[in-house]
Amino acid sequence: MEIKNSIALITGANRGIGKAIIKALHNSGATGIYTTARKIDTLVDVVAIGKEKIIPLW
Repeated sequence: MEIKNSIALITGANRGIGKAIIKALHNSGATGIYTTARKIDTLVDVVAIGKEKIIPLW
């Protein structure tokens, strides 16, 4: 699967597997990573991985 320049939606992104997937997508060159969690304020650390590419949704 080609990750570079792709857009992804990751649910449950604030910890564990979701956070690991976001790191992998970011490091692989995804251009847009939309993230969700039950509480949006728990995504602060995730967004800090790549503020220009990681967009929290609520």
